[in-house]
Amino acid sequence: MIGNPAPILERFAASTASMAATHSRVLSCTPAGTLPAIAFAPVAGASMLRGMLRAAVLSEREAGREATREGLLEQGQRGGLVLAGYPLSAAMLAQLEAAEPAAAVRTIAQSDLGGPALWLRAEPADDPAQSAALAGLVIAAL
Repeated sequence: MIGNPAPILERFAASTASMAATHSRVLSCTPAGTLPAIAFAPVAGASMLRGMLRAAVLSEREAGREATREGLLEQGQRGGLVLAGYPLSAAMLAQLEAAEPAAAVRTIAQSDLGGPALWLRAEPADDPAQSAALAGLVIAAL
C-alpha cells in the first residue's frame, strides 16, 4: 500500500514529460505472467515496420534515389535491411512484422490521456497535462 502518492506522482510526471515527447511507441517486451507491466499505446510490429519503411523511402528520395516500401521490404526479406540506423536481419524483419503487443498486459490508450499523441506532432513537445494523466493512471494501477 502506498501512502501519499503525491511525491511519486510529481517525479513521474516530470520524467514522463521529456520521455513521452521524444520516445516512440514500443511493443511490450514483458512475457505474459512474468512481471507486472503497463503498456502505453502499444502498437503492432507491422505498424512500426510500415513507419520505419516510410521513413526509409523518404530518406532515399531525399538522397535522389527511388525506393518503395514494397521494394525495401522485399530487399530486407532477402538479406536484411538498415532501418532507422539499425541493421535488421531478414529473420528480425519477419519477427517484427508478425509481432503483436502482449495481451495480458494492462494497456493505457492515448485517448485515456485527453489529447493527441505527442510523437505524432510535427514539432514534438511536452504536455504537462498528459504527463500528469499518465502518472495518475500508473499510480492507480499500482
